[in-house]
Amino acid sequence: MSAVPAKGQDTWFGQNKVQYRNFVWSVFQTEHFDFYYHQGGKEIAEFAAVSAEHAYEELRYEFHFDLSHRVPVILYNSHNDFQQTNVIPNILQEGIGGFTEYLKHRVVVPFQGSYEDFRHVLHHELVHAVSMAMLYGTGIAALINQAQSGSLPLWFSEGLAEYGSMGWDMEAETFMRDAVISEYLPPLEEIYGGLLAYKGGQAFFHYLAETYGRRRIGELLTSLRLLGNLDQAFIITLGRPIEDISQEWHRYMKRTYWPQIENRSLPDDFADQLTDHRDDGSTYNVFPALSPDGDRVAFISNRRQYMDLYILSTLDGSVLARLGKGEQVSQFEEMHILRGGVAWSPDGSRLAIAAKGGIRDRIYIIDSETGRITREIDPRMDGVFSPAWNSDGRRIVFAGITEGYSDLYLYDLDDSSLTRLTHSRAYESSPSWSSDGSKLAFVSDALLPGQPASVNDLPVAYGPENIWVLDIDAEVREPWPVVTGPYADTSPNWGPDDTSLIFLSYRSGIRNLYEKNLQDGEIRPLTNVLNSIESAHFSISGNQLVFSALNGAGYDIFLMRDPRHSGAETVPVPTGMALSMERERLESEARTASRSEQVLSYTAADYSRLRFRPIDAGYGRRRTRAGTGKDDFEPERDLGFGVVASRDRPYRLKLTPDLVMANAGYSSFWGMAGSSYLEMSDILGNHQLSMMVSLWSTLDNSNYQFTYRNLGRRWNFGISFFWYNYFYLPDRDTRAIYGDRTAGAMALMSYPFSRFLRLDLEVSYIGIFRKIYLTGPAERSRRQVFLPKASLVGDNTIPGYTGYINGRRYKISLSHSPPGLDHSLRFTTLEADHRTYLRVGREENIVLRFAGGASFGRHPQQFFLGGNGFWWGPRYTSGDLYEIDNMYFSTFQAPLRGFDFYEFSGDRFLLSNIEFRFPMVKVLSLGWPLQVMIRNIQGALFWDMGMAWDGADFKPFDMSGKGVAFGGIKSGVGIGARVNLGMFILRMDVAWKNTLRTIGGTPRWHIALGPEF
Repeated sequence: MSAVPAKGQDTWFGQNKVQYRNFVWSVFQTEHFDFYYHQGGKEIAEFAAVSAEHAYEELRYEFHFDLSHRVPVILYNSHNDFQQTNVIPNILQEGIGGFTEYLKHRVVVPFQGSYEDFRHVLHHELVHAVSMAMLYGTGIAALINQAQSGSLPLWFSEGLAEYGSMGWDMEAETFMRDAVISEYLPPLEEIYGGLLAYKGGQAFFHYLAETYGRRRIGELLTSLRLLGNLDQAFIITLGRPIEDISQEWHRYMKRTYWPQIENRSLPDDFADQLTDHRDDGSTYNVFPALSPDGDRVAFISNRRQYMDLYILSTLDGSVLARLGKGEQVSQFEEMHILRGGVAWSPDGSRLAIAAKGGIRDRIYIIDSETGRITREIDPRMDGVFSPAWNSDGRRIVFAGITEGYSDLYLYDLDDSSLTRLTHSRAYESSPSWSSDGSKLAFVSDALLPGQPASVNDLPVAYGPENIWVLDIDAEVREPWPVVTGPYADTSPNWGPDDTSLIFLSYRSGIRNLYEKNLQDGEIRPLTNVLNSIESAHFSISGNQLVFSALNGAGYDIFLMRDPRHSGAETVPVPTGMALSMERERLESEARTASRSEQVLSYTAADYSRLRFRPIDAGYGRRRTRAGTGKDDFEPERDLGFGVVASRDRPYRLKLTPDLVMANAGYSSFWGMAGSSYLEMSDILGNHQLSMMVSLWSTLDNSNYQFTYRNLGRRWNFGISFFWYNYFYLPDRDTRAIYGDRTAGAMALMSYPFSRFLRLDLEVSYIGIFRKIYLTGPAERSRRQVFLPKASLVGDNTIPGYTGYINGRRYKISLSHSPPGLDHSLRFTTLEADHRTYLRVGREENIVLRFAGGASFGRHPQQFFLGGNGFWWGPRYTSGDLYEIDNMYFSTFQAPLRGFDFYEFSGDRFLLSNIEFRFPMVKVLSLGWPLQVMIRNIQGALFWDMGMAWDGADFKPFDMSGKGVAFGGIKSGVGIGARVNLGMFILRMDVAWKNTLRTIGGTPRWHIALGPEF
């Protein structure tokens, strides 16, 4: 919140974090953690408590480190709830499953339906919390230590967390196999972000454990803690620098995956490729669904950088339609790319898709020709996924999450009734209707009798994902398992006459298509691919199957014709990981041989295993030292599995420091001087307080500011009080010294209608008292203004390396300074700013900006044009800039390159900017003496035009000479380069004045810091 109403070129855009719900929080403690949960999340929190304590015991042993503080763990019932957190200000996209905030070491995780995924993410974030505490300490000291030693590369921190929480798994192996075989795996030191940082780092730590022993990971962390340098830690622990170990790792990966090419097929060997991510610039083409006639495929793709719903032809692969505007409008805020699904109506005229729309997930019925939303279904749940349309056209089944339960629900389109089909703690997803509409096949991780749990000693017992069937017409709906084993069987589809199931499975270590004959129980492979198939849909009428597969750093859609009779040329050869899993399965079967008949004859799920075990109410009260600093922990109940907890208590507001800075000094001439700054917030981040004091000579000459923000409700509000003193020398010729004393207050309220649109209301008061010190008595003047303002702000843009690359943003604001105060200004100002970012190539963009404003009244505001925002070493032209009205109540509009700062002014203005942005240099590698590598230098060709005038003095063109020339309009054209250097973005522009008749003159260089507009 700014202390003064004067504005620069950086109008307040940005997307919104909407507080849809009023959360009621509770908290309880375990030995090492504080768990915060809201209404409906108690059982989720108790599962997290047991998981976290068990995970910490593993980390304590692995890292040889004990926590000296208690770790706050903040839990949300769903991803939609999680996106409302104020622990960090970032917009949390769909793919973010949790995070760790390093200042207060807060771990924030949502429950998303699967207890195994929940356990994994929680463990992942605890690796971050424990390793960062081990390496850097906590609180302010952690920031200082991290700044001194440098941040760890993402591949190290995220890879360590992935390997520490998952070990090695088939999903990671799938991604790394593709990276190695498609030859896009860079050296460790060149892995900067994205999924490659997670899975590449995980693969590297797996290699370390396999080659040097798992204990070396803990030793590496210990060396890093002592030395504070990653390169030195590698040398001390492994005897060689990172570069050498990275080369070893690459050879290991090639030896592991290159032999797997033999006797396996690529998708385009046996199927028609319908999309090509290399050609259209996409990375995701997922969740394909065949229309009933088999002529069209609906799927989700980010070929426009947003996740949109597309329809293409199976005949020639041409795109027939783009339906909706994914991630650009409130109805399709998120398209559920991780657990999505698209369903056709039986007649092919409509599509059903689950997406986030505002506070909750909804199912949208969309006209397949026009893209118009014909119906909106709101089941009022924490999450809605994977809709499937019955062949009668009357019913839709979907997976829904509510208060820790992921179950199947049936929605009747005729009477709008909702029926819960299952009720268990098992994770259930991907329902598929039989052709006669009587049965559902779906995925569940319910634990079978005699089957070992995926993770032992947890309050919820679950196993691997298997395929189950439910007869929805039965009097008692009891699902039964159909395809079982430790193979992660998913994506079921019914075959012809409902006599078989086609599904995906990791049975060979690579996710292939299989078919199970429901009459004789035979399972046979349909594919033998090198890279795993991710999702599939079978059309009975057309006898076609469409699937999405990883295909060289991106996912593409493929079509198989008559898949049941194409057959795999050979039975899929098991990978090393698959052979290991099979050995474990055989050993498990041998241990439970006496109960094998029970498993074979099993016909109903044992859901009694999927509830929390009861807490022993008679657990004695005792106090025990937690081993976490001075904090005492009082256990009052037993959660079971070796974990005790305190009783639940309501959350109470308590502000704790986020940042504290102070300095002081004394001069015999100036006296005391110093400054201090304090930021505080509560554990949830809803209440934020900052205070600044800068002492200089006397209290009157010092600066003070107090700001409070409340972000815990839909209406966000804040207040700020300030007292500032400024001394400056505006004119060296007269040697006058200006002294400004400013005091005021500001109140701001903001109401977000959606993630992309909000209303800002601002009321401010500012009083300025000025002394001009000359050779004689000081001249005095004053000004005070009461200024209400309202703004409508829209923003759905996507950021790139140096600026925004797609979408649009706009702001319309109206401000009015009413009469009533002495020495006041009286004006009304209307401003508008609209920016469009158009993608015209894979990496090229055209940016169009149009802005304008007008101020009316007795003392209209001035608009200053010229120069570039954040100009380093600028040139100034205006001589009246330091007048009180101009300095505090005018606005600076930029860029207008080729001109000086404040070269033009008026109470009206128009400004337009056209830029063509393109990649200029992919990699710039410098030798001696710098020896640095700079990536992704972006280029820009630009044309700026602007005009400022007073009242009716509007003369844009000059017609006096030969041809038309600019008159009041000032214009500059030029070329520039931008590069993101991590800490800041450096922009360099050179511009020439353009009069329409001539372009040239002395070029004006603009070197600036900060992102592009």
